[in-house]
Amino acid sequence: MENNYYDDFSAMINNYFQHDYRDRGIKKWQGFFLSDHTSALKRFDYDNNYSETPMKQMATSDILRVAMHALANWQSIVMQLNATTYEHDTQKNIAGMIASIDDRAIYIEDSKGETQGYLFEDIRAIKSSQYND
Repeated sequence: MENNYYDDFSAMINNYFQHDYRDRGIKKWQGFFLSDHTSALKRFDYDNNYSETPMKQMATSDILRVAMHALANWQSIVMQLNATTYEHDTQKNIAGMIASIDDRAIYIEDSKGETQGYLFEDIRAIKSSQYND
């Protein structure tokens, strides 16, 4: 007699999941994400799905002139490298202050205070907020 009860209960459960149960899908898992997780996912999405409009190719002399003007006047610059991603999109623009310039490269200090050098032949274009030429 007890076996009949379990068979009826099993049939009732199977019927419920086959006909009445509605899976909420991803909604039921969203409660497990912390704000740190969602901000990291947004940052990951932004970093991996970013498309920058290509700037017009500049001559090395023009790049040097804009860079020297920005360095002399303590202006921030936006620089674009002459490299593309595997999908042929331009990389993100580099923004910051010019730390120094030598005969082969421009050294940019970013917002974190780190300095990175970029060779003139790798630079596509550069612009300063105040220098329009």
